[in-house]
Amino acid sequence: MSIPTPKPLHPSLGAEIEGLDLRQELSAEDREAVSAAIAEHIVLVCLTK
Repeated sequence: MSIPTPKPLHPSLGAEIEGLDLRQELSAEDREAVSAAIAEHIVLVCLTK
């Protein structure tokens, strides 16, 4: 699974990622993408449906 592009919540802080299932182990690619998103946005909000 590839994580969706984070949607910024505010210009200074925070982004939303929808559809990331944190109940499952993330692939190395997904962990790297999440880590990069945290480095860029500081806070991630993960929403599941």
